[in-house]
Amino acid sequence: MIQHFLVRRPHSHSPDKLFHPVISTTHTSLMEVDYNIHKSNSTYFADLDVSRTHLVAHLLAKGCHLAGNNAKTGLVLDPTTGRPARGKFGVMLGSVSCSFKREIRPFARYDMYSRVLAWDRKWMYIVTHFLEPGVAGGSGKHAPGKPLPAGWEKKVYATAISKYVFKIGRLTVHPAVLIGASGLLPERPGGWVTAPPEGQESSSSNSSSNSSSGVSTPPAGAGAAAQNGSAPVVEEEKEAKVQANGSADATEGTNGAAKPAEPVAAALSTTAESEDTFRAAVDGEWDWRRTEAELQRGLAYASHFAALEGLHGEFRGTEEGMLGRFSLG
Repeated sequence: MIQHFLVRRPHSHSPDKLFHPVISTTHTSLMEVDYNIHKSNSTYFADLDVSRTHLVAHLLAKGCHLAGNNAKTGLVLDPTTGRPARGKFGVMLGSVSCSFKREIRPFARYDMYSRVLAWDRKWMYIVTHFLEPGVAGGSGKHAPGKPLPAGWEKKVYATAISKYVFKIGRLTVHPAVLIGASGLLPERPGGWVTAPPEGQESSSSNSSSNSSSGVSTPPAGAGAAAQNGSAPVVEEEKEAKVQANGSADATEGTNGAAKPAEPVAAALSTTAESEDTFRAAVDGEWDWRRTEAELQRGLAYASHFAALEGLHGEFRGTEEGMLGRFSLG
């Protein structure tokens, strides 16, 4: 993380790079081998920590820098005060799941491909594939790799999905705010914190859309903080109310936000455009419809992962008895 935030210059990727992976290569050390003489399943999660950190720290470096200095930049407003949210910026892991397909032998090398899968009003979902080295090419910084070879599926060791939440103090920040602030979202009617109006075309002009952050442009006379790309302050019944700028601590329905205690899987809805329209957009110039198509494709998987949160309520205790109590040692 230090090398991405302090040593490397922030990237200049365009929106079509948002779903591209970062690749990390490593090998199975002797200390990672279990009694089955292959890489222990528990050690995959330590690898995931490193791979995910490289992805987020590189891809969202600009947005994280702005959020880390939010008191000055005003990227995110506190919905209760209308002023820049204060507090330490942090990126927290919500959950992770890994599906194991093949074992990795001792000292064998392997590649990890981590990329953005999707996001909703609270979580960013990241998918990581563990593969035999060199399967997908990817030589060079931005050059496309070689096509996947026939039978590449047999070279996948494991696939994992993780979800991150972004916080400023106790305030949850909509992932689209950080993605947009990093220059990775194309202009979209209505911005990226809310779903676009039905029937809007990608070529439609929208004076209330901010192409860099996806946050509504403040009206004339709004405060200086709002003019920095954060949520505008509007007057309603002579009382100033703040649009939440994607804060998940705001009231449900406010600028696409939701309270953190509420489930927010698949929060971004599709537009009135049909799936055929999305598919047609894939062959054209990269615009908001192509980003939306990839987002919805990823949410189809992420929604199932997020649904596992419901298992918290399935704890039954010992009212009907238990089998025993055993130590971990």
